[in-house]
Amino acid sequence: MKKAIVLGALAVVLTLSGCGSQADGLIQQQIKLMNEMADAMENKDEAKLKDIESRMKTIGKQMEELKLSDADKKALEEKHKDAMMKAAGRMFSAAMKGGLPGVPGGGLPGLPEKDK
Repeated sequence: MKKAIVLGALAVVLTLSGCGSQADGLIQQQIKLMNEMADAMENKDEAKLKDIESRMKTIGKQMEELKLSDADKKALEEKHKDAMMKAAGRMFSAAMKGGLPGVPGGGLPGLPEKDK
């Protein structure tokens, strides 16, 4: 898998486009997928990573379609900040440990392959 999966997931969550409870539900789904992604990276499950990437893209499109004001985005970001940061931290940690198969340095550009 490519490092784009991790970066894409973070971009979707940080965008936080949506409205009310529908946006809350989408963000909660996204956080759940981020945790599933960390699990898949830790288990080096490429098929699961591809599935999660597809589901994240779908959620990202749904969030964009909701079109939220800046104030609403900020309120949603604040409400879900702790869970988002925890999930993002898990994903980053899994990537650093080599959880993205086939990507040098575990998924971060410029890092050498880990010794096997």
